[in-house]
Amino acid sequence: MKKLIQKTLGLAGYALFNTRKQYGRDGLFTVHSDHFRYDPAFKAAYAQGIRAGGSFDPEWEWRVHVALWVASNALRIPGPVPFAGLSPGFVGLYQVNIQIPDLPAGTYPVKITAGSAVSNAPTISVTR
Repeated sequence: MKKLIQKTLGLAGYALFNTRKQYGRDGLFTVHSDHFRYDPAFKAAYAQGIRAGGSFDPEWEWRVHVALWVASNALRIPGPVPFAGLSPGFVGLYQVNIQIPDLPAGTYPVKITAGSAVSNAPTISVTR
């Protein structure tokens, strides 16, 4: 029966997901863990934001989590961060613009590290 339902949904352009331990609110769905929602520090900060907003909860936990993650990592960048926020035209994608320090000519990898997670490392070329 499950395979029949999956096939029928697939033909209609839908997919069946197991949403246990996943995030699916505010028009966003991810297969990544939503463990951050249970962190006491996050819960306290989110509740404080709700109180500051007149007790209205838009249920934007994922977006708030990502914004806080970006802000906390941007603070660790040695140098100016002219922009860190939602990337225009992309739902849930955060963009971080940094000013590259004065470096000698050469090719350098650029990566962002947060805890044990490391981004891909595209390279930039500096010419003089």
